[in-house]
Amino acid sequence: MSRSLLFLLILTIGGCASKNQSNVPAEPELVDTVVFEEEPAPTVPSVSKTELIFLPDTATTFRGLNLGASRQEVLQMEADNAPEERTDRLLVSLDLDSTELADIMYILDENDQVKGFNIQVYLRNESSLRDMQTELQAYFTQKYGAPRAKQNDYVEWSLPEQEAVRMGIINEGIDKGIEIEIGAGS
Repeated sequence: MSRSLLFLLILTIGGCASKNQSNVPAEPELVDTVVFEEEPAPTVPSVSKTELIFLPDTATTFRGLNLGASRQEVLQMEADNAPEERTDRLLVSLDLDSTELADIMYILDENDQVKGFNIQVYLRNESSLRDMQTELQAYFTQKYGAPRAKQNDYVEWSLPEQEAVRMGIINEGIDKGIEIEIGAGS
């Protein structure tokens, strides 16, 4: 019986001790806090895909050049884009973003002068294709006036001297995009 009393006494004392501890307010913990003020990210002006392809230029036919420009003028204008040279054309590829690109072909005549431009814009999906189509139609309409022909996904604008801009949809297998031809042979 003395063991039972001893056990009961220990339990009672232990219970009182834990009760007293819970009534004692805990000391606040000291915590060092460091606050870093973030500088706002610099705002980068948004550049549309049309501006990347055509450059913000309204005075020339395409990317600072007109039909009749020499091979050397094209090479100089596109020096940063490492044009690939062929006998009858110069080729340039532009990354529009991580999954979209534009292939530009400067078509040359027998005198090594630009007789036309061919631009193929490859887009990631149908939504991007339709957005780009709308953006390009607005661009060409502002630059050359109302289209002279429009049928389904094909639109054509007149340029001076019997020249034209033609725009159509590329929809071949996995390739989705827009093809633009500028020049007399268009």
